[in-house]
Parts: sequence; structure tokens; C-alpha cells
Amino acid sequence: MLEWKVLGKKTLPVGIQDTWESQLEALAKKREDSAKFLKMMGKADIAYKFDTIRELHIFQVTLPSKTSMADLEYFRDYIQTLRKSARAVMVSLEGKEQKSTVVISADEDVNEYQVRRETHEVHPMDRSHSH
Repeated sequence: MLEWKVLGKKTLPVGIQDTWESQLEALAKKREDSAKFLKMMGKADIAYKFDTIRELHIFQVTLPSKTSMADLEYFRDYIQTLRKSARAVMVSLEGKEQKSTVVISADEDVNEYQVRRETHEVHPMDRSHSH
């Protein structure tokens, strides 16, 4: 079986997201300044995807929409600090680093159809062509 690691911890492909989350939390708990980061992690919606075309591991972190830009930057920087403290790459396969990225946002999913209905806005393609 192939050996996958996330932040230095062995895992199976189906466990990559859970391992990433638990490793970040474990690494943060070793630091004195972790309270803010751990609180933000608790509010984060985290998803993992593998882009087969670009062979890229993507960790998508969505924080509450009211999160400030300063807090988003703090969160990004803290993850980079934790990765360095792990002395391991984000994702590896058989000891070889894999391409990976972390996407952090505070965007809300918007149901455009619902918004249009509520504002009575009609998309130009939806208009009747009768005069």
C-alpha cells in the first residue's frame, strides 16, 4: 500500500482532510498563542478536494462571513507557521512532496436564483422575446 502523509502523519487518501485538521489542531496546541487560531478552526467549514487535472491537493477553509481581512491573514500566516513547525510538507506520497494549496475565504454561498426572486431581478436570458 502507498504511504501517504499529511503534515508528517501517516494517513489513507480518504483520511487526508481529517488528518490535516487534527494535525493543525495538535500542532497549534503545542504553542502558547493558539487560542485565537483554535477558536477560528472551530468555526471553520473545511473541505478537501483533489484536482486530478493539476494533481493538486486543495484544502478549502471557509470562515464566517463577518471575519475581517486581518483575521483571514492571521489565519493564513498561522497555518504557514504550523506547517513549518511540523518540519514536514503539507502532503506527501511515498516520501515525495505533492502539490497542495490552502484556500481561505469568508464568503457566503449565495443562491443566485433566490436572490433574483427576492429582488425581482430577471437575468437577460430569462426574458421573454415577445413584444
